[in-house]
Amino acid sequence: MARKKPIAYEVDEKGCWICTSHTADTCGYPKIFNSGKRIHVSRYIYEQKNGSIPANMVVRHKCDNRMCINPDHLEIGSQYENVHDMITRGRQRFSQVGERNPKAKLSENDVAKIQKLLASGERQVDIARKYGVTRYCVYSIARCRIWKQRKIEAQK
Repeated sequence: MARKKPIAYEVDEKGCWICTSHTADTCGYPKIFNSGKRIHVSRYIYEQKNGSIPANMVVRHKCDNRMCINPDHLEIGSQYENVHDMITRGRQRFSQVGERNPKAKLSENDVAKIQKLLASGERQVDIARKYGVTRYCVYSIARCRIWKQRKIEAQK
């Protein structure tokens, strides 16, 4: 019988227990094998402290840190409550616009410069090459499909 990998963590300045022993899944939650199934470490920790989790309930992070496994930061709730937490705390992906988006390659300053270059008649392909983005990205900035908030601020 294989031995379970021990769960290790480091405590951060907010009191979060950051899991260091298990890798995160694509959504950012550390996973563990338990009874032949791969589950979130936070779920495992919650069950160890509080018992089984009722059907249709999820483990919510009060601290909003997906890597946190501190039992005091975990609570049970419905998926509706979990989504409500995400929206009210501004963690949903669609609210992360501009520089707040972790995948953003451009800063607001870059976009302002791109808009000036576009206004001066510089070719989109040249601008794209200069900033390391696709021509479609520059086109989308020009048409206000992305970085819309930058255009609104510029008009004020």
